[in-house]
Amino acid sequence: MVVSHLKLTSPETELLSRLSIFACLDTDELEEVASHLQRRTFAKGEIIYHRDDLPGCLYILVRGQVKIRLLSETDNRQVTFAWVSPETFFGTISLLDEGHRNSDAVAVESSTVLTMSHDFFRSYIRSHPAAMEALIETMAQRWRRTIRHFYDMAFLDVPGRLAKLILQLAEERSSGQLQPGVVLSNLSQRELASLVGTTRESVNKWIKFFVHQGWIDFSKGNITVLEPNQLSQRITA
Repeated sequence: MVVSHLKLTSPETELLSRLSIFACLDTDELEEVASHLQRRTFAKGEIIYHRDDLPGCLYILVRGQVKIRLLSETDNRQVTFAWVSPETFFGTISLLDEGHRNSDAVAVESSTVLTMSHDFFRSYIRSHPAAMEALIETMAQRWRRTIRHFYDMAFLDVPGRLAKLILQLAEERSSGQLQPGVVLSNLSQRELASLVGTTRESVNKWIKFFVHQGWIDFSKGNITVLEPNQLSQRITA
């Protein structure tokens, strides 16, 4: 892990302005917040924070992909329940309740984050009511997504969960305008299994089925969505 202090350039300051919890700030205030940040770079597979760590800081993903996972203490099975994309902040729960981290955060690929210290984040939230409101709204939205995830795990079969996951990731990669041809990279069958809560063997079976149906193409960890409508129909089949 590489850590460096820096004076943020305009693009990073603009990044802060696009995050809901900093949208209430003017340019000078954004620059003040930026001066309290650090840049950190994590290699692929590197742990950003561990479950049971003390709350340290807020993270803002600038580049790369990060997964939030739970890891079994007995056999190393894992479940991934959140996938963090660039221009997203994470690691907030422990900062709010002062508790230990409740999951691991892992860099899926080489990733760059900006960090804000625990003390500065708490001070900032207390002194900016609009930021607190934005934070509450964001946390509520994430809780709703978590409930939907549990719903899917309970009531959808494996191919339904897999089809829904592929469509959700494809929609995120295409900024909400899902079209045939979207490519999802860095998705091994083991990673897909952890995201939908099943075994790698089961994912392998259904990936082959989707490929045979002509709904997707799968090669070297890259999924190309060919027939999104067919995948959508499989969710409710």
